[in-house]
Amino acid sequence: SIVTPSGKPAAPAARSGAGSAAAVPPPAVPAPLALPAAVRTSLEAAAAEKKSPEGSFWGGSFRTLGGEAFYAFGLAVPADKAGAGAKLGGVVLTDTGEEKASFWEDAALMESKTGAVVSKIVVKSVALPPGSYRASVGLFAADGSAALVWAAPEFKLEPKSDAFDISPLLITNALAPLGRRVPPTEPFIFGRPEKPIQIVPKVNRRFTNQDALWYFYTISNPGRPAEAAAVPATAPTAAPAPAPAAAAPAPGTEAPRPRVMTTISVLRNGKPAFQPATAPAELEPFGQGVYGEGKEIPLEKFDPGYYTFVVNVRDLNAPRDSVSFKGLERRSDFVVLKPDGSMPDKPAPPTPAAAPRAPAKKG
Repeated sequence: SIVTPSGKPAAPAARSGAGSAAAVPPPAVPAPLALPAAVRTSLEAAAAEKKSPEGSFWGGSFRTLGGEAFYAFGLAVPADKAGAGAKLGGVVLTDTGEEKASFWEDAALMESKTGAVVSKIVVKSVALPPGSYRASVGLFAADGSAALVWAAPEFKLEPKSDAFDISPLLITNALAPLGRRVPPTEPFIFGRPEKPIQIVPKVNRRFTNQDALWYFYTISNPGRPAEAAAVPATAPTAAPAPAPAAAAPAPGTEAPRPRVMTTISVLRNGKPAFQPATAPAELEPFGQGVYGEGKEIPLEKFDPGYYTFVVNVRDLNAPRDSVSFKGLERRSDFVVLKPDGSMPDKPAPPTPAAAPRAPAKKG
């Protein structure tokens, strides 16, 4: 759920009457259904295998606007294999093997397109106390008889902190305003609580050069600006010029925004594809100490290949010898397909350097 990856402290959509009368308690949360035995067996097998089908899973640890950590993930399956009535199942264990959460629920599938190919994606968030966890999750046929796709992620949820931090980097080519408030840990949400944007994560990380790549991230707890110090702006260079994402307008009166500088780099096959672009971040305030940036980059100038999108974020109000001032980095791999929709050729592995010859022995 990112970008708000920091989530938002908004009334859950299911509690539509929560604000009408303070004396009315919120509706009870229904107990999750027990996992069918066959589903649990499939999830245990997935956990043992520890590998999901390529391009079928993405997950990351995010924070609500209040700073509490949660884990959000997406599972993708070809649209023709999704079927009707698909179910989402999962088990989450601590690193010592204690079961802390399980779920078996109807899968609310979203659509993601890559050219003419359509995938169905289900997203989910898991909120647990700070700690290290290992999970097994899967999208199943309606009767639980077959796992359509599965994954076995390991993740860590850090305690609430006032340190400068950056969410995982989300990339997508599909997003839409929701027009409703959502719970704080709703997965893959960006924006202010009253006007969140739904991000459909690009789980397979595949694009065509007719697409536009949108990227999103949030920052937490940037340093407070000193007196009106000017941000040392650096003119953007030859990297593709991103356009600001649609975001809710800021209130008429707001506190000074942080002094944050970003450097955008794009690598192709591990080597720079464009000259990096450095400029002040165009941040939108989402909550107390939480800001976000979302932009669009057209891909028409991107040749087919394997890319890495890199964002380095520097807090210019932090001490000069701090990690925050030097910059925190987030990156995401993606692929630009060939015009016919096929995968690009894999880059040739680097030729290993010849081993130096041992010096000839004298005498």
